Amino acid sequence: MFRMDFGKRSVRPFPMGGPSIGARISCSNDTKLAGTPDPSACNSSAIPSDGDRYARTDLSAIGAIGVEFHRPRYDFGMQVRGNGAFTHLLKAAENRGDARNRRWTVLITIGK
Repeated sequence: MFRMDFGKRSVRPFPMGGPSIGARISCSNDTKLAGTPDPSACNSSAIPSDGDRYARTDLSAIGAIGVEFHRPRYDFGMQVRGNGAFTHLLKAAENRGDARNRRWTVLITIGK
């Protein structure tokens, strides 16, 4: 991730951003799909007609804005971060709709 701090004052705003890549380590599904023996299986043996339904990798972009307050005894920071995926979670075009990994996060830090 790239981050640019503005100034050397006690209050420092900053933007940051960069790419993110994710890899599927395991897969669990709470819904039983028609014709599948196990609702928690996501591999091709449980869904022989569809093959591997779920993408193995996820490519995203992360962008954030924040501010840090530097004090003599501690530092305090707040950040709002957005993450948006470029890849679909489901492989088959007819099943995927717009299923992508998207989220907003608010971070608060206290430290020295």
